[in-house]
Amino acid sequence: MSIICESIKGWLVDHESEINKWFRKVDISDFVDDNQRESNNFRFAVFRLNPHLFKIQMPFLRKGQLEKYNNAFVISESRKTELLCSLSQSVETNLESETLTPKAVFGNGETMHAIPKAKPKRRKRKKFMNCGEQLALDYHHMIRGFIQDAMIELVKIGQQSHFFTDEAQIAASLSAPMQDGGCKDWNAEAKKAALIEGADMQLFDDEEQTLTNRIIIGDGCRPPSIRNKLVQYTGGQACIWTLASQRFLIPAQCSFLQSDFCNLQPLIAGGRTYDVIVIDPPWENKSVKRMKKYQMLTDWDLYKLPIGSLAAAGCLVVVWATNKQKQTQFLREELFPHWGVKYLTTWHWLKVTTSGEPVYDLDSPHKKPYENLLIGHVERSSDVSARGAIAVKQLPHHRTIVSVPCSIHSCKPPLTEILKEFIAPDSQCLEMFARNLVPGWTVWGNEVLKFQHVDYFVRQ
Repeated sequence: MSIICESIKGWLVDHESEINKWFRKVDISDFVDDNQRESNNFRFAVFRLNPHLFKIQMPFLRKGQLEKYNNAFVISESRKTELLCSLSQSVETNLESETLTPKAVFGNGETMHAIPKAKPKRRKRKKFMNCGEQLALDYHHMIRGFIQDAMIELVKIGQQSHFFTDEAQIAASLSAPMQDGGCKDWNAEAKKAALIEGADMQLFDDEEQTLTNRIIIGDGCRPPSIRNKLVQYTGGQACIWTLASQRFLIPAQCSFLQSDFCNLQPLIAGGRTYDVIVIDPPWENKSVKRMKKYQMLTDWDLYKLPIGSLAAAGCLVVVWATNKQKQTQFLREELFPHWGVKYLTTWHWLKVTTSGEPVYDLDSPHKKPYENLLIGHVERSSDVSARGAIAVKQLPHHRTIVSVPCSIHSCKPPLTEILKEFIAPDSQCLEMFARNLVPGWTVWGNEVLKFQHVDYFVRQ
């Protein structure tokens, strides 16, 4: 079960185990010889995500912050343990200061020898916030209490159930001697795992285009091509497909469409509608633009999404958003009304380390440790879907999802288990701008198979 615990304040979710349970029994019969195929011992295998992807053991620090910390002191081996253990408690205070002092780190005035260096140039700070920054700060003050209360309660339960790493174990690992005498980045393995290239999705652009909009695939079969086609895998077991000379793990009972933004017709063909639509838009973002992680869309591009054609009456619409209030206002005041969606509430996703500490300080002026989910529903004359009404009235306000994040950029936790209690059992669910598949769901994006590549998994 991916939900470790639940309270009136939110959920503590195990993102990693949710993905792993989809691949506890994977049909690999295409990759064994005839003699082995007859035995279940060889026909099926267990796969799980690379565990290093979730090895977030300390708050996120920029490379410059780590280097500044490493160069600050020449530290004796006997004092290294105490200094490293203090890192998680004093990172914001100590790293923001121009020069770290022994008293600031240890609190006992103990003398240590600082490395002589030139006084660094101080970055000029803005004296006044602009309008967007002030709106973001006001909103943070409004929701801070909800997130903090949920964090305290859910993390405590997680510690009692041993979901989070014991602080003594963390202290022991931080006290391990370093060959260069510096401060190790304890998230380094997670960052390295996130650099896995996986599949080149552009390879599928070379596939021959056919006139078929939809392909239904059963057990033991493979699609001849996937470009611009709604592929429905009806198999009862997860399996491995070889596509464009690369291998992908395909969960059971899933559907997907790999296409660009301009070709959503296969989703609409046949008049199929959905009771839940989860959208993770590639918002314009300076960081993403600099790293070139994926193609971004402007706010106005999102107007073109055919939500009206895809949504059933009463459809629950969930949109991931950052903490930019300009973005939130655009969703609530312009995009939702354009889609015919009535805003209901906002939930929050709090990212924590394996010990339950926020990945950034909750009040950090630069980056917040949480993201938001804006939730609405489609209002029509008949507010009942053919498959049953969405339980709109039961939606709680300002719930918080707490989880250890995947180190892959913008990889959100699955919402399958969380939304179950608010929707009908036979609801049709769609995720847009997805980069991985979900059992029982239909997903669309121009990289829907990216994180299904076998390189992201290990075989047990």
